[in-house]
Amino acid sequence: MSEMPSASNPLSTRQLRGAALAAFAAVAFLVASHLCDYYLYGLVFPRLRSPVSPIDLVVEGMLLVALGIITVGVHRSHLALRELNAGLERRVRQRTEQLELANCELEAFSYSVSHDLRAPLRRIEGFTDLLERNSGKGFSSEQADHLRRIRGAASRMNQLIEDLLALSRVTRQALSRAPVDLSGLASAVAGELRQAQPERVLALSIEPGLRARADPGLTRAIYENLLGNAWKFTAKTQDARIEVGALPKGGERAFFVRDNGAGFDMRYADRLFGAFQRLHDAREFEGTGVGLATVQRIVHRHGGRIWAEAAVGKGASFYFTLPEEPRE
Repeated sequence: MSEMPSASNPLSTRQLRGAALAAFAAVAFLVASHLCDYYLYGLVFPRLRSPVSPIDLVVEGMLLVALGIITVGVHRSHLALRELNAGLERRVRQRTEQLELANCELEAFSYSVSHDLRAPLRRIEGFTDLLERNSGKGFSSEQADHLRRIRGAASRMNQLIEDLLALSRVTRQALSRAPVDLSGLASAVAGELRQAQPERVLALSIEPGLRARADPGLTRAIYENLLGNAWKFTAKTQDARIEVGALPKGGERAFFVRDNGAGFDMRYADRLFGAFQRLHDAREFEGTGVGLATVQRIVHRHGGRIWAEAAVGKGASFYFTLPEEPRE
């Protein structure tokens, strides 16, 4: 029994040749029958011979042959296209699975390395403290400066490890959606910032009634990073202002955190959400360059998007969306 053609088993050249021959045979039979009808009709009724001439019949036959060839060609192209699409889908699935596996392995490696680095780092800080307590008074000014540099480097390394672990946890943590009071979250985070630096004077505006269906813990991390950045980059701005709110953007609701601080050059906006990417000198504004990468990963896990608008010396606005969970 012959095998039926399909997307995974298209017609072979032999099958197509057979189909074409069958089409030619059918056309030849049709032309011959018309000719026979023509001449027989003329013999029986010589004065009423059909107005259809043999030339018309030949032209009709040629058109039918051309139509048969075109039909076979279109069918063959259609099957080839289906086979190509099926192959592309298989390759995309394979590459996606490989990429997901590589990402999982990379996340596990990052988490393991970051976690394992904490132990030797604690030893460095411990011995530095011990050295400073026991021999600090006998140090020269240069030696004391070296000791401060060691402590500062250890502290920055510890913060970097903490940020790396937080970034890794964002991917590893299960996403649990629930109704979230974003205005309340932003107010709580802002209260913690004011408590840490009560001497700061700035105008803070939080729009009431901001709500979304999202992961409460991860959503808090969004505001911790965005408000923390706004707080940091307005430190040297007179009449500093920070605004939290939402507005329609491109047919969806976009939440935002806006400030009038240092801002940045939009030419480098593509580097903004990369891990360890910084657009300001660390001596001017401290940080590890991991916070915005964490925010982007959280937003993407919710199926949303994030972008920024800014100008140097005029502040920055960060927008993000949190689409509703699809209902089944």
